[in-house]
Amino acid sequence: MAKLCTVLVFGECEHDGDLEQYVSDINKSGGNCSSMSVNADEEVGFITVDAPSEVDFWMEFKKTTSYGFLE
Repeated sequence: MAKLCTVLVFGECEHDGDLEQYVSDINKSGGNCSSMSVNADEEVGFITVDAPSEVDFWMEFKKTTSYGFLE
């Protein structure tokens, strides 16, 4: 089973508060957020995600509303 370690990029992200829902959905999907940042000018958020299983994480994360904001 392959582990996941990647940076996810989300659109429509103007401030750290916008990342809260994304982080919540990542955690519910079995991932852990090790860092996050926002480029307010570009309205893009970045979240570094680790998960014990890449396949399991994506199967669950695709069911969330946050998945639709991935760039």
